[in-house]
Amino acid sequence: MLSNTFEHENFLDKEDELLEKFTEERNRKYPALSLTFRKLQVSDYDNGYLETLSNLTEVGNPSKEEFASRFRTLDSSIYKLIVVVDNETGKIIASGNLLIEHKFIRKLGT
Repeated sequence: MLSNTFEHENFLDKEDELLEKFTEERNRKYPALSLTFRKLQVSDYDNGYLETLSNLTEVGNPSKEEFASRFRTLDSSIYKLIVVVDNETGKIIASGNLLIEHKFIRKLGT
């Protein structure tokens, strides 16, 4: 669990490491279904990302170029697009979006 004094910059430097540790702990507890939690990659256009989203809402049919353009727009310190990959199939089975909102309150959110 993150403490109240956990600094935003430290999280950004270690997000890949934190996702890897979470993946390891989850797979140790639930070995029947091996999953990987990681950040979205532009190559996930071919790994079922849009198909997974289409289970929730209308997605349309963006081209690879349109997908890559939107990915670059969202790939920032504010938006953290996280996917869950079924290690057996290599397909994305879930997606989430972590929004890091910079604040003025509580000592500038530190």
